[in-house]
Amino acid sequence: MSRWGDDPRETQGTAAHYRDYPKVSQRDQKDRTIPQDAEERQVYSERDREYRLNQAEIAVIRDVGRFRIVDAQDLTKIVYKNQQDAAQRDLRHLENQKLIRFVRPLGKERTKYATLTKQGKELVRHRFNQTPGQEIYAGVKKLREANHDAAVYRVYQTEVAKIRAHGCEPQRVRLDYELKRDVQRELARGRQKPGKDLATAREEIAQKYQLKVVENKIQFPDVRVEYEGPEQDLSIGRSGGEVDLEYVSEHYKPGQIAAKRAAGFTLYTENGRSGRSAYGPDLIMDILR
Repeated sequence: MSRWGDDPRETQGTAAHYRDYPKVSQRDQKDRTIPQDAEERQVYSERDREYRLNQAEIAVIRDVGRFRIVDAQDLTKIVYKNQQDAAQRDLRHLENQKLIRFVRPLGKERTKYATLTKQGKELVRHRFNQTPGQEIYAGVKKLREANHDAAVYRVYQTEVAKIRAHGCEPQRVRLDYELKRDVQRELARGRQKPGKDLATAREEIAQKYQLKVVENKIQFPDVRVEYEGPEQDLSIGRSGGEVDLEYVSEHYKPGQIAAKRAAGFTLYTENGRSGRSAYGPDLIMDILR
């Protein structure tokens, strides 16, 4: 179960549930307004190149950069509030400027995932990444895992709605790639130190990163969300905390799910409805109880 408990909106009527879902302008105070008119684009320069972007396009490349890969349908629903024409126009414009590219998994021709190009990554890092320590990614790591990786964005949006309902605000996002990289570096250094066995080093490093060892393995969440506000979990500052999220697909074995539970992660799964919701990702994700 989420550390925030059940979302009270889930017990309300359908119309109220839709109204209560955070607006894009609430999602990031820096994106206070999201103009949908292509005429409102501004010019941004990076490495002797100029890019014309509106605020919605900036929100897209920032989200895609933080999560590496995002389903184009989810961008339409979350950033554009299901405004299909505006989403198609802007995504095409970003692609034409070579800031994003789309990939399609084999056998899923109707599904396309957005990822940043190297140009897009540099632009986001230098101009639009205002969260200290936030990693920005470009390219698809493993295409066969694209469906799982893209679902992490929906999991995040679902949990963030609950975080905000408790008066908190999400800050940095840390994907499993980043956590695994940092932990592996420390483990490699730990192996070189005389007099310390691997099991002890593993436990110490896991504690340093607020992770748990289950059955002799450090468990990594799909995404860690750091937040600020009155609610506190694992301390990362004067008033804040973090929550670890995992998307559990049909490919997970019982032992894997048990290990993720033991690690204290909040587990999400698709709720089994046919089709895709038109009103936001929190309608297709459920806590795995």
